[in-house]
Amino acid sequence: MVISIELICWDCRPFHVKKMKQKLLISLFLLVTSAKSEVLALVDCIQIALSNKETLKASALDLQSAQQTVKGSYSNILPSLMFSASSSESGFPDQEVVYNPATGEIMLGNISSMTSTSTGISLSQNIYDGGIWWNTISQSKNSYKIAEQYDRQVKINIIREVHQSYFNYLKTVQLLDVAKSNLKSSQQQLALTKKRFELGSARKTDLLKAEVRFGQARVEVVNNNSASENAYLNLKNAMGIIGAGKDFTVEDVATAQVLIPDFETGFETIQKLNPSVLAKQRQIKNAEFSEKITKGARMPNISASANYSGNAQDLETLSGEWDENWQRNFSLSISIPIYTGNTLSTRIQQARLNVKKQESEYLTQLQDLSVQLHGILDRLNNYQAVIPINETVLNSAEEDLKLAQQRYSLGSATILEVLDAQVSVVSARSSLIRSKHDSLIEQANLKALLGTLDSDLE
Repeated sequence: MVISIELICWDCRPFHVKKMKQKLLISLFLLVTSAKSEVLALVDCIQIALSNKETLKASALDLQSAQQTVKGSYSNILPSLMFSASSSESGFPDQEVVYNPATGEIMLGNISSMTSTSTGISLSQNIYDGGIWWNTISQSKNSYKIAEQYDRQVKINIIREVHQSYFNYLKTVQLLDVAKSNLKSSQQQLALTKKRFELGSARKTDLLKAEVRFGQARVEVVNNNSASENAYLNLKNAMGIIGAGKDFTVEDVATAQVLIPDFETGFETIQKLNPSVLAKQRQIKNAEFSEKITKGARMPNISASANYSGNAQDLETLSGEWDENWQRNFSLSISIPIYTGNTLSTRIQQARLNVKKQESEYLTQLQDLSVQLHGILDRLNNYQAVIPINETVLNSAEEDLKLAQQRYSLGSATILEVLDAQVSVVSARSSLIRSKHDSLIEQANLKALLGTLDSDLE
């Protein structure tokens, strides 16, 4: 079943269109698979994963939080405007308190009250603070870039996990097919051997060997079926639909010889595109910004303020006698730290050490990634050399099996030769399947390490 839907959106941004397509894909997936098993391509599984994985949703929230931090960092350079108003009333007796000893009474005079009303508006502006506000803004913007790279890393990890689970599932499915085919061949060989034994042209040992091999083939089917079911669950988990209860199958992927970069080219790409590396580079910048912010505390701080306020007994008087009750003030202040008990010196030294720490962690990270790159490149080169060999071995094994079966039917070969040839075919075909799909997994690992795995979706 093919479903074709055209998306038309006037004045829509590409990001929103992509999200619409992803949501539509999920809806169609849930709708179609409710009726029958659907065939999903690798890109479909990736899009479903990116729409469902909670880790990516959490990363998006971190990105939004970093964006709000950037907005908040501008508060130090913007003026502060405040309005205040108050009203109070106090009471007191007109005369002293009199005590009458004869009656024991306390006599109070009349209680008078006095009210006071005040209101005002004040404006303050930071003029210079040693570059603290500017470096704080720069640091918050840089932190947002770090959050972007972390978000990319989460996305790449999800895509890589889908690749691994997808190809592992394909591998187990094809290995199960090989096991089923081997079981069928073993069953046929057992039936043929039984007939020959009944006719007296085969020995009891031939029949026993055929029965043993048939039993082994049955075990292989059971084991591969279990592995396939587990791989299927792992794929659903990688897609974030482990609890969906929907069945689907996946498309096979053609393997082709890919251009494997040399180590130097790959390592340069890592330093330019790998999100964890880019994040660490910006963490070094953040540490440098922190050092500048700390040093700025040693510089003079200049600020200006203006105040317009009024005081009177009541609001009517306050508004009526404008000139008499209102005051206007303007002030310019400067503060210079002279001695802080080595507090600033200690903080600056700590900030400087943090810069060196981040630089050291960056170099360690590059060393670790270089080792990973060497390993992936070695394995990919090995697969490119092994796959053609496996193909040749498989062709030879299949031809040998045909000849062995022909000789056995003519009585010129033993059952053991046929069974051994059959095992060789199964082994060669299984090795070819494993090497092809493991190669595809390593290709995804390489792109993830280089930082290019997410670019395939753009």
